[in-house]
Amino acid sequence: MGFIYNLSRRYDESMIWHQKSLEIEPCYGHAFHEMGIIHTVQEKYEEAEKYFQEAIRLTGGLPWSVGWLSYVYSKLGKRGKAENLLQELHDRSQNEYIHHTCFACSYLGFGDFDQAFEHWNYAYEEREPVLCMIKVLPEIDPFRSDPRFDEFLERMNLPFSIS
Repeated sequence: MGFIYNLSRRYDESMIWHQKSLEIEPCYGHAFHEMGIIHTVQEKYEEAEKYFQEAIRLTGGLPWSVGWLSYVYSKLGKRGKAENLLQELHDRSQNEYIHHTCFACSYLGFGDFDQAFEHWNYAYEEREPVLCMIKVLPEIDPFRSDPRFDEFLERMNLPFSIS
């Protein structure tokens, strides 16, 4: 439920459901990840940092959380930490599959839309599953202002971005 409320941009309700998930399973790292996303889209980066760190700790390094923590560090002015996490993703990609969308999140934090879109294009070529939700994910909102985003949606046969 928390994820659905997040997609609907009903963040307070989403937080309640993720907290309920943690009452049932206190070590559910994905709930911490989603709470980090909520705080990120609300630009509450210090809170987001804590949630992503906990998600990473509980999941053993969930690449999505690593990419978004890199984004958050960039927004907090901790560029060195952000770059270290991006490098960690690149290093890990030598031995395990890391979704290109994880890299795109990190590059978005640096304001490097060219690299972010390059990784979105790789994600498209590799048919990454998250792309089926690209039109509604709130964390993708910063991409929407770039004209390439609508072109990307059209290439996927998902025309018209949401505002």
